[in-house]
Amino acid sequence: MLENQFPLNQEALAQKVDNLFSEYDAKTHGYLQIAVIGGVSSGKSSFLNAFFDCSRKESKFAVSVLAGATKEVSFQPVGSHIRILDTPGLQDVNSAHIEKTKKILNDGVDIGILIIADVANEQQTENYKILKKAAKKVFVVLNKIDRETKANLQKIQVQWREVLNLDLNTEIYEVSSRGYDSEDRFIDPITGDEKEIPVDEYGVPTTIRGISILKDAIFESCFKIGKVAFIAKELKRKQPAAIGIVAAACAASVGSSLVPGSIGFIMVSQATAISSLGYLYRGEFPSKTEVAKIMKVFTTTSAQSIGSVAYGIVVSFLPPTGILDIPGLILIVSYMAATLLMVNFFFSKGLEIQKSASLEQEFKRINKSIQSSITKIDFRDVAKVNFWKQLLSSIEVNVEY
Repeated sequence: MLENQFPLNQEALAQKVDNLFSEYDAKTHGYLQIAVIGGVSSGKSSFLNAFFDCSRKESKFAVSVLAGATKEVSFQPVGSHIRILDTPGLQDVNSAHIEKTKKILNDGVDIGILIIADVANEQQTENYKILKKAAKKVFVVLNKIDRETKANLQKIQVQWREVLNLDLNTEIYEVSSRGYDSEDRFIDPITGDEKEIPVDEYGVPTTIRGISILKDAIFESCFKIGKVAFIAKELKRKQPAAIGIVAAACAASVGSSLVPGSIGFIMVSQATAISSLGYLYRGEFPSKTEVAKIMKVFTTTSAQSIGSVAYGIVVSFLPPTGILDIPGLILIVSYMAATLLMVNFFFSKGLEIQKSASLEQEFKRINKSIQSSITKIDFRDVAKVNFWKQLLSSIEVNVEY
């Protein structure tokens, strides 16, 4: 049973949800700060281009085989709400740069990303330590995996785990971000012939590997701190970004189920995702009133505040005991996922969300499909972003309008 140590009455839950959403709303006026640290030529700039879905011809971060030393240590803006620090960190050859890096990190960042490549070296240990102190969440990324065999990658992983003293729960994300150096070519090892690196329909090099898995994890972390919309807005592929927002909301909600007061968190997750989807497509966040109105479309409550609407949703799924158990949680998260898929459909087409027979019929179909899918899955898997991405991507929304 999922005993939520939070009094489930209308006034208390409504106030809790409204307060949580107000905290999220306040963050939409700030910045998402990301520090990317790694050795010279570890592929930091290429990684960032790959992460933001940049085309080979229109990269955001300069890449060259001759790139070498950092010219300046400062945050680089990406869009209006993201700031990126791209630096060798404590291994910079310029002592002034090292001091500036320390000062910036001392103020704290949201996300820290350590880029490592090739065989392990102890120089990156200090960079990892300073990132762990500075960032709310740190990701370790092994770049340039295209240069290694699977057997060698396993050995390299073991080396880096020992050098960085990583615990078993810390994942090393393997990626290849090759393709952003304009002079880079495929070279035939026998003939020496050079071939252009192929790109997809968006101009992104097809040599990119592993980025989507890491992106899932970063989406989930950014959702928890109320800043996933900033990342999603800057990605070229809007639909995968939208699905990423919905998947992060669902995974975070399931993952919070054993935390006291999780009902309030689950319901504000839905409101946060609606707000984030609005920003993704419109470039501005919907008001609290609009978010409450949208949530109200999918419930029968007549209340206007986000919290009051959330209460109406929760009580409709509660068992007679008044305690939200795992089946009850599945019902709520299914409902939330179906709601967010419908919201995404309307937002992506620039349509107003209003009650209709077609909307109600499609919502019921999708909700039933999601419930059927997740009741067959191990509860631990339902808390993973990748599970939700795969499930949600397989569902097509079709509403007459």
